[in-house]
Amino acid sequence: MSRRRAPSTGARRRCTMIDPNSLDPGERILWHDSPDVATYCRHRKSIGFSIGAVLLAIGSALAGYALINGSSDSISNYWPLPVLLGGALLYLPFRTRRAARRTRYALTDRRAIIETPGVLLRNRVSVPLAEVRLLETRRGPFGDLLFRDFVGESGHGFDVTRDGFFAIANVERVEQLFRSAVEKATGRPLAGRMI
Repeated sequence: MSRRRAPSTGARRRCTMIDPNSLDPGERILWHDSPDVATYCRHRKSIGFSIGAVLLAIGSALAGYALINGSSDSISNYWPLPVLLGGALLYLPFRTRRAARRTRYALTDRRAIIETPGVLLRNRVSVPLAEVRLLETRRGPFGDLLFRDFVGESGHGFDVTRDGFFAIANVERVEQLFRSAVEKATGRPLAGRMI
């Protein structure tokens, strides 16, 4: 039996963690992981697929009607609009799945890091542990750890949306690590709630 390695395919190895070279000097990674793809996609609730299929069918019917009848009715001239919109909505769930496979989470002794794929570069959100005020935990086989607030304006006033580590395994252990890291970094206990 030969111990020689198989020849390389030339494919780039998939990155499974945050690059340690991108951390500050003296900063150490306490935990890193990526989300469970199926659970992450369920959280994002891509309703676009069914609506996209209906729009694509309507656009195809209008295109067929225009092609068969050679009609220049005002409605048959707009068939590209539902086809393009339907195609875009059909693509959304696949894009969400691709984003889930390429999302990375890390907890260091100074900050929480979320890396998501961007158009050209990776987007990195870095939340210093001193800025975390509330830790919200959603338990389950793949749970969520929410620690970042977005405040946005809507027609009814301001809305607060929570962000953090979605669809992670061993959420209880990560929650304990997070709490102890915040206490060490700030000297105060962290408020929290379970959902």
